[in-house]
Amino acid sequence: MIAQTTERIDTPRRAISPKAIVAAMGIVGAGVAATILVVIFAGGTTVSPYEAELSPLVVRHNAIVGQWNNFLIEYNGISLADPAVFDARATDALALVERLATESQGVILAWDKVVAPPEMDAAHSFARDAMRLTQDGFIELGTYFTTIVKNGIAFDDELKAGTSRLEAASVLWSQARAAAEPAN
Repeated sequence: MIAQTTERIDTPRRAISPKAIVAAMGIVGAGVAATILVVIFAGGTTVSPYEAELSPLVVRHNAIVGQWNNFLIEYNGISLADPAVFDARATDALALVERLATESQGVILAWDKVVAPPEMDAAHSFARDAMRLTQDGFIELGTYFTTIVKNGIAFDDELKAGTSRLEAASVLWSQARAAAEPAN
């Protein structure tokens, strides 16, 4: 077996594309939609046991999304002229997306334990699917950042795989909201 070595490429790297910023804004919208979803579920001034169980989960999900968005804004602001800084931030990004994917799994598991009333089944399911796609997006972005960390290069296909999942999650939050409205 021949050992294969990969040389580090010391040319300026490419940060996350402007399309990723749009995806990040979409995921911010998803987090806001999650908050709105709890308000929609409430349907009035009294909160049902179901809604009370959902609220802290939505807060946790929004915190996860907020961490990603805050990092993304900072990450896209770094200079590409300094590969060492870019590499350090890519390493930070890899650690972040791995942690956020793990934290997302905790929220998903807790969400699955909440029993939705029959009239909220569809909304509950759409919201769960949105959280799963968000987690999958973080996992895909982990592949993108792993390539940067290991090889010093960035591939648009890996970036698109992650951001497309985040965009799809935003759509599912909209569907969850629409499904919740008739129930209230």
